[in-house]
Amino acid sequence: MFKNLVEEGRASALNGLVSHPAVLKMANARLARYAELLSLNYGREGFHARARLLGSGEEVRVCVRSVVFSDDCSSVKLEGFSASAPWCQHLLEDFVEGRSFAIPEPARLPLRPLAKML
Repeated sequence: MFKNLVEEGRASALNGLVSHPAVLKMANARLARYAELLSLNYGREGFHARARLLGSGEEVRVCVRSVVFSDDCSSVKLEGFSASAPWCQHLLEDFVEGRSFAIPEPARLPLRPLAKML
């Protein structure tokens, strides 16, 4: 029971961090060329996002099971994708899965609490 309470508290804290409007704004700045991020949250299965694609209005749901930050938060690696659209699933598998991506300097400090929780 205690373990479940700890996990629920951790999940709640992670969800609060990733769903913060500042995080959505920062993520939208990176995605602006392709889509508008509508929501981002954390659940026991991983991170969940909803985005609306530019030009089509199609809404796509994506789940990421694993997010791993480097020790200094200078990069992040995403793994274990599922997507509501097959083409999106394939793009994520081909171009994102398992690759490290640089994190801009101004975002590193605010991401450290999240990185420590994962």
